[in-house]
Amino acid sequence: MSHSLPRHPGHEPSAPAIRLFSLSCVEDREAFEQLLASSPALRTHDTIDSQLEELLRSRNPSRSAAEISTLVEAHVGGASRHDYGTWVHYPWSGRLVHILPREEFREVRADRNRHKITSSEQAALREATIGIVGLSVGQSAALTMALEGVGGKFRLADFDELELGNMNRLRAGVHEIGLLKTTIAARGMLEVDPYLEIQVFDQGLDDGNIEAFFSEQGGLDLLVDECDDLYMKVRLRERARELGIPVLMDTSDRGMLDIERFDLESDRPILHGLLPNLNAELLRDLDTDEKVPHVLRILGEEQLSTRLLASMVEIGESISTWPQLGSAVALGGALVTHAARRILLGELCSSGRFYVDLDGLIRAGSDFACDGGAAPDEATSEEALRPPSLPGSPAKASTPISRTALERILTAGTYAPSAGNTQPWRFEVRGALIRCLADHRHAFSALDHEGRATVATFGAVIENMALVAASLGYRSEVDFMGEREHIADVRLLPAETATSPLVAQIPLRVTNRRTPSRTVVPSDDLQALAGVAETGGGCLHLLTEDADLDALGELMAVADRVVFLNERMHADTMSEFRWTREEVERTRDGLDVKTLELSPADLAGLRVIARSDVMGTLARIGAGKGLGAMSRRWVRSASAMALLTMPGPTPRSFFEGGRLMQRVWLTASARGVGLQPMTSLPYLFGRLDQAADDEVLGEDERMSLLELRPAYNALFGVTAGRSQVLLCRLVMGHPPTARALRRPLGEVASFTD
Repeated sequence: MSHSLPRHPGHEPSAPAIRLFSLSCVEDREAFEQLLASSPALRTHDTIDSQLEELLRSRNPSRSAAEISTLVEAHVGGASRHDYGTWVHYPWSGRLVHILPREEFREVRADRNRHKITSSEQAALREATIGIVGLSVGQSAALTMALEGVGGKFRLADFDELELGNMNRLRAGVHEIGLLKTTIAARGMLEVDPYLEIQVFDQGLDDGNIEAFFSEQGGLDLLVDECDDLYMKVRLRERARELGIPVLMDTSDRGMLDIERFDLESDRPILHGLLPNLNAELLRDLDTDEKVPHVLRILGEEQLSTRLLASMVEIGESISTWPQLGSAVALGGALVTHAARRILLGELCSSGRFYVDLDGLIRAGSDFACDGGAAPDEATSEEALRPPSLPGSPAKASTPISRTALERILTAGTYAPSAGNTQPWRFEVRGALIRCLADHRHAFSALDHEGRATVATFGAVIENMALVAASLGYRSEVDFMGEREHIADVRLLPAETATSPLVAQIPLRVTNRRTPSRTVVPSDDLQALAGVAETGGGCLHLLTEDADLDALGELMAVADRVVFLNERMHADTMSEFRWTREEVERTRDGLDVKTLELSPADLAGLRVIARSDVMGTLARIGAGKGLGAMSRRWVRSASAMALLTMPGPTPRSFFEGGRLMQRVWLTASARGVGLQPMTSLPYLFGRLDQAADDEVLGEDERMSLLELRPAYNALFGVTAGRSQVLLCRLVMGHPPTARALRRPLGEVASFTD
């Protein structure tokens, strides 16, 4: 199939048409073979193999080179590589180039645009028809648009030929001196993308062809005016306003960009009203001197650069015309392309005049203070590098219970785990009665639907207190209140001393997020943990097979995407992180980023994830697959994944489950098995069950989670009617680098005699 440069009547174009050959077409194959036979000097460029690899790699970025090769073979499906795609003949350079078919070619060529421009946005941009008048500054815009994929059809208008003096700002070679500027621009664009449709008006525009420029073969979506003629500049805008077409113009001085949205403002004054009471007809026959005041008014004499104004004084004396720099023209191409993309995508809806003045932006005293914040590998708190200890114990049990015993019991309670180390507890102590209250400043995040995670946390708190109380000679009588704030009461009564070996593990228990190579947990350790759960009325569902763990990792990665892209849950999650030693020691809660055991690269990535504007953009463009990388990595290195469930879906189930969770964790600690809670998925599922009109989860998020749940339930063998208290990772290997701090007892407990 031929691909010519349609043109308006005039002298013959200096560039013959390019030709596209699809060898699956008999006619094209015959013409292709004739071309080869008649042109033995053709230079052939055939990189179809590497282009196919790029195509499949862009679609499967995580696959290995061997896997990509297999995918390429499957994609081609046994067809001859020589016949695949399109052959392009560029007569002016004597080249024959082998490229991918149109859609695949553009997919790969635009791959590095994503996600600054999404695939759907790129497809929409390729539907646009753009007219460019004046191909000095306009050439830069045309080539940049071709590079960026802004526009699929172009109309180029200019009557001029390239002169040596133009080459300070036009992209052209000395061998092209004397060629039409339309030809040079079209060639450059077609060498970037031979699938572009380009129509050239190589005698420029006049009253005889302006209608064809605007309307032939369909209307324009955007007009770029870079012509020098004042009459045509105004005439173009008059017609654009009548047809409702937006107009862009860059002047290559101080980065001045004009945007006139005639598509949105049908009565908008032309050129922002800078030429009142003037129309194109009144400007038609003005000589150069008569045009000068109008040109200065359009450009804004007060806003022009000093160098340009000084040069204008010398026109006709020491210089022949006004100067333009290559850097300014290149900037203009970028500004026009940027504005065109945003207008065509509906992102920029205003008219106006804008300046991107490099002299003003890049000057002494305007530099940006480069403060990157705290170094990501800053040493954490010294206190976080060693396990805490319980306060000293009284010599013997006493009635009434001593303050020393109470402080030891309460401190043990504060060593319990909590989601994000939020420590959502307050204690009011009245004699031997401990009231356990939820602290609203730290409890009830969006993931903690109906406060069930907080209730489980208090179960762990009270389990620690009961173990230590028993070792001091007190029995714990627990009343579960189950209210939003008042979770439980613990009354301490004298009893026989009973010291559990788990007491020693209370200060040693820690979350381990290290990622060693996957190592099998000894079967007797797994049986011991499952036995603790069973004795307490729960069930510990275990995943140990590699395929099951990998499958769970993918499910959890999807859940992470939901959490991070949800505005409320992202804010709650990020509020838990503590980035510097000062912040860790000042707050004594939240997650010291050192405890995440991340590489410097991963920590840098987390800083990006922490930005709400970045997450908002990912949500808007439907991206974010990489947000599950941390969970995938953690599950990939897990020795096993464990899910603790309890009978019944009630708050008490979570409370008793929290007590049981703590016994399982302390047992794991005693056996040298590391544990890391990863509870977002089961608690997200809890929101599905309990909130059909949930104000946190959107409909798409609900549907995504509903699709995950059957596979998740099948992995663990979960049945309806059970509460999922804890999903955690079990890992064998070195202890963690650091542990989370705790707020002092004086902040969380009050004592009344």
